Amino acid sequence: MEAKRQKRIVIAGAGLGGLAAACRLARNGHNVQLYERSKSLSTASGAIFVRSNAVRCFYRWQLGEALEAVTAPIRNHQTRNAFTNKLLHLAQSTPAYPEWSTDRQALQTVLYDQACKAGAIVHFGNEIIDISEDDCHAYATCKDGTKVTADLLLAADGISSRLRPKILVDHDPASLTPTRVPSTHYPAEIPEAILASSELTRSICMKPDSEDSLMWAGEGGYAIGKYNHARRLFNIMFSVQHDLDGEDRAQNLFDQTGDVRFIRNFFAPCHPILRTIAHMTDSCSQWRLARLEPLDTWSSPGRRLVLLGDSAHAMLPNLAQGFSSIIEDIDVLSLLLETRYGTSDITEMWEKLRIPRVKKLQDASTWNYQLYNSGKAPGDELTSEERNRHTGDGNRDAPFNTLAFTKWILDYDAAEETRKFIEYRAKI
Repeated sequence: MEAKRQKRIVIAGAGLGGLAAACRLARNGHNVQLYERSKSLSTASGAIFVRSNAVRCFYRWQLGEALEAVTAPIRNHQTRNAFTNKLLHLAQSTPAYPEWSTDRQALQTVLYDQACKAGAIVHFGNEIIDISEDDCHAYATCKDGTKVTADLLLAADGISSRLRPKILVDHDPASLTPTRVPSTHYPAEIPEAILASSELTRSICMKPDSEDSLMWAGEGGYAIGKYNHARRLFNIMFSVQHDLDGEDRAQNLFDQTGDVRFIRNFFAPCHPILRTIAHMTDSCSQWRLARLEPLDTWSSPGRRLVLLGDSAHAMLPNLAQGFSSIIEDIDVLSLLLETRYGTSDITEMWEKLRIPRVKKLQDASTWNYQLYNSGKAPGDELTSEERNRHTGDGNRDAPFNTLAFTKWILDYDAAEETRKFIEYRAKI
């Protein structure tokens, strides 16, 4: 074991994962340098759910109050038929901690402000282009020629990570390429005043509907949204399946401008409520959906160069666990860094704790993607016995979409699991 000391940590990428890591690790007293190739915080807006397993972490990090200012708690999850508006399924949100809805820009701004307050230094307009390691250090070379030495380098540069092949040098490059799926998301936001101007949509910004997430399930597409009282906006995500043939593979997956006319035309046959929401949308972004195949490691041979978040385990958004699982990753890593184990041992322990759980979440998100686009009600695929099975303490091996499996996801306590692992490791 090493003497416990402040670590020098370099982070590549100022997306949500990189900023959350910078915030948490700087608050723990580490020397954190974050490098971002964009010249400023720059991400398209879009709805994002923060599930209770991540909210638990944020409260432990003492960020609850800051995030409550830009989030809206979720009471229930409604699933409705896109064509009839009939309620298909109502899932009550009853985990140990609340669930939140917000938008990516607001969340990114809070995390950036909190990271800077904690002492993290963010370098905009300076991309890390090369990395290496030896037995004692990690090294980064920036585009402007700056060379940085650290104890640990976290590559949080997203699903299209440029650093992933430099870290997983023993992997076939083809296995590290994102797999596109035939769907595109179109995130948008609608001001309260516009939503309230129609009798069809007025109830969305009034209780009780304003407290619920609302999903309209159709065949080949769906829409999901949540009203945010704090920001007086309705965050909506339209999702449409399409043919991948002829698609430009070089085009960016994210932060493209979408075509609202396409959205309006696609949802024109739907119920008047959903059709009206589509017509109230005056602009949207465009995100092509993709995922990574589960990896057996997220780190380099020397374990000082580490993939974090979507660069390690990008999953489809249909479980709403992409960002929340990243927060778990960071929580576990931060706690292990408080021990006296060496950096390479910490990375090895971190992977043993995180990879099995995240693989299960990746599989469940892909399964949910297929369900969401089928037009079926969640739970229709379950037997009566599975639907009524006692949840207990949650069960990772229960069928997807059962209450027991959902409880395993949402009531997960990353800190407690880490504590148990550290105690077990000390005994062997």
